[in-house]
Amino acid sequence: MWDEAGSAADGVEEIILDGLADAPIGQLPLHAAAGVRAGRRLVLELSLADLYGRTAQAGPQRASVELRHRVTGRVRRYEATWQGEPSGDGGWRARVTVGPAALSEGDAITTWDAWVTLTFRDGEPVTTTLRAGSGLRRRVVVGRRGRVLLLQPYATSSGWPALRVADGPAGARRVLAERFARRMRR
Repeated sequence: MWDEAGSAADGVEEIILDGLADAPIGQLPLHAAAGVRAGRRLVLELSLADLYGRTAQAGPQRASVELRHRVTGRVRRYEATWQGEPSGDGGWRARVTVGPAALSEGDAITTWDAWVTLTFRDGEPVTTTLRAGSGLRRRVVVGRRGRVLLLQPYATSSGWPALRVADGPAGARRVLAERFARRMRR
């Protein structure tokens, strides 16, 4: 709440962000988000905001998205390059394509959490969480050899993107049985 003179409103303390100009990029609050699109392939559309103008100075080069299996800790890594200079909204864009069949495990329902490692012009990597963006809708896709995959991208309670994958008819039966059981408990 600021008035036209640019001073803090009565009763509101001013927040001073000293040290941002000199802080290493790894200590800055970075805002990376991922929107989801699905067809035969799952597409994560990444955006990186330029907070305080420091991200542009550091020059983001690459993004390495890690999908981490929530139970086993197994990691699937996908690389992307940030596109050009900051877009009109002060950020960069990148796209990662994932084969959803690679995330399935037979009849099990698997859950994957998304993280991103940003690499900057000086080669310094910074690992941070992604924020869930748009496109968080359940989808049915046809995987390899005609297998049906149920995909459910969603935002965790912390706002991070995650993905549930149910493979084949057994996975679909399990999803439907769990949904039916939840409705019966109500």
